[in-house]
Amino acid sequence: MVVNPGSTNNACMVTNDPNACGDEKRIAASGGEFELVYAAGHCHAPACLSMELWDADRNELLCRNEPTIGAGQGVHDEKGFVVGIAPCVWGAAADGLRPPPRVRLDGNYTSIKRVNSTHGHWGVMALWQMRGAYAD
Repeated sequence: MVVNPGSTNNACMVTNDPNACGDEKRIAASGGEFELVYAAGHCHAPACLSMELWDADRNELLCRNEPTIGAGQGVHDEKGFVVGIAPCVWGAAADGLRPPPRVRLDGNYTSIKRVNSTHGHWGVMALWQMRGAYAD
């Protein structure tokens, strides 16, 4: 994280973008916890089979994503390629969502990516795109 210029308590993922900052003091006031509201595994085709995000301290699966593989020849349905990966989303029960898991700044988390390594493929990578909310 990049420290926001002119501030001592903000952690920013993007320099000079106040919307990409988290207030570390506010998170600390909630016991170092915040709520995970969105998590999306991002991995490339054709090898990606699944991605999992685990809370290693609690041995709890937080999110599992499996890609949708195309079956045709049309745009966004190319046979054998990842054409979409549904994210994990949490929120209000009134919206039909599960409650957000609380994650900790000092927690231990494990990411597992499963791939089909039957055939070699350059550029097989993976990362998580996530959003959180203050827990207070």
